[in-house]
Amino acid sequence: MKIHMIAACGVGMSALATLLRAAGHTVTASDEQAYPPASDVLRDAGVKLRIGWDAAHVRNVDLVVCGNAVRRTNVEA
Repeated sequence: MKIHMIAACGVGMSALATLLRAAGHTVTASDEQAYPPASDVLRDAGVKLRIGWDAAHVRNVDLVVCGNAVRRTNVEA
């Protein structure tokens, strides 16, 4: 399954992304800012992390997971 995580650099979302990768899913992620340790954890798990929001990030995915910090006005949501 192809999964995209919006606002993935939080503690809970980055942990979920790594668990989904470990389960064999293809996971992409985005966040407004990315910095260690979350960015390192995601990269090491094989999650492609993009900085900033873009509706193109959610094309051709099976599931989108939004962090609780994501506003309705976010173009990816």
